[in-house]
Amino acid sequence: MKAWKGPISIAVFSPDRDAVSAMFGIQILRKCNADIRRHVTFHIMYPSSHPPRFDETVEDFTDDECSIGTDQI
Repeated sequence: MKAWKGPISIAVFSPDRDAVSAMFGIQILRKCNADIRRHVTFHIMYPSSHPPRFDETVEDFTDDECSIGTDQI
């Protein structure tokens, strides 16, 4: 994000239960990185035969979780 300051679109392939993990990772990235919040849009993609399953919930997290570093996600 240091060199490019234009819009970025990221498609995340996350069928079935993977959608929960993808949403959680995206939520952390957006909350903890202002450049990502400003410049990146995320699109969850999945085959129609395996739509997202949200059996689990994505918990809200505290600012302390930003200290883990986005490189660990």
